[in-house]
Amino acid sequence: MPITAAEGPMPEPLRLPDGTPWFCPVRSDAMMIWREIFVNGSYRDAACRVPPAGTVIDVGAHTGLATLYFSRVIDNSRILAFEPAAQLYQCLALNIGQHVSGAMTYRYALGSAQGDMTFTYYPNAPSQSGLYADAHRDRGETIAYLANNWITGEDAEFLSNGMHISQPETVHVSTLSAVISEQSLKAVDLLKIDVERAELDVLHGITNEDWPRIGSVVMEVHDDDDQLDRCVALLEERGYSVDVDQVPWLANSGLFNVTATR
Repeated sequence: MPITAAEGPMPEPLRLPDGTPWFCPVRSDAMMIWREIFVNGSYRDAACRVPPAGTVIDVGAHTGLATLYFSRVIDNSRILAFEPAAQLYQCLALNIGQHVSGAMTYRYALGSAQGDMTFTYYPNAPSQSGLYADAHRDRGETIAYLANNWITGEDAEFLSNGMHISQPETVHVSTLSAVISEQSLKAVDLLKIDVERAELDVLHGITNEDWPRIGSVVMEVHDDDDQLDRCVALLEERGYSVDVDQVPWLANSGLFNVTATR
C-alpha cells in the first residue's frame, strides 16, 4: 500500500518507567500516552469488561502502548492494532513484535470506505497526526493541555512552537467491517478508537450486520462540528449505553472520552 514518507533508522529506544525498551519518534509524546494509560487508567474499566481470550481492535495504535496495556491485563487476548503513519507503524511493529504475543499490526487506517487518503503527520507531535489534522485546532488543544498542567504564557508558546509543522503521507484506508470479514471475527469484545477527528468515519465503516458483534467501544472524540453528539447518537441507536467524560487534563480542549457498553 502506498506510503510516501520515508522510513529512517530507528533511534535508541526509550525506557518506560517499568524498564521496557520502547521505540517512539518523540519521547515526551510517548510518555504522555504512557501516563494516560498506565498511570491514569484511561482504558482500565474498558479492559476489565473483556473476557479472557477476548478480541480487541486498537484503531489508531500509535506506537502500541494501548496494545501493550491490553495484552497485560487481558489474559490470552487477541489484539489487532492499526496505525497508518509510516514512522509510527515502524515503531509499532518493532514494539509489538518484541513485547506482545497474540497481537497483529496493520499499516493502514480504518474509515468509512476503502481507498487512499492524505494523512497529515506531525513529526514533532505524532499523537495529534491524522486524516483530518488541523494545525490551528491542534495547537489550541496543545495550549489547553499545557494550561491544565500549569504551563501557560511564554512557556506554553515556547513548548508548542513548531509542534504542528506537517508532513503529508498517502495512506490506505479500509473499513472495520472489511477487517471483521477478512479475519473471520465472530466477536469484537472491545473496539478502541483514537484517530484524531476520524472517529465517525470508523463507526460509519461498520455494517448493520456487524454491530451486534461489537461488545463495547471506548474512544476519544473531538467535539468539532457536533461530532461528539453525532457519535453518541449513533452508538445509542445501535443499542449501547453511552457515557461521556472529560478528564481534568483535557479541560477546555474539546476532547472527550466516550464509552459505549451493552
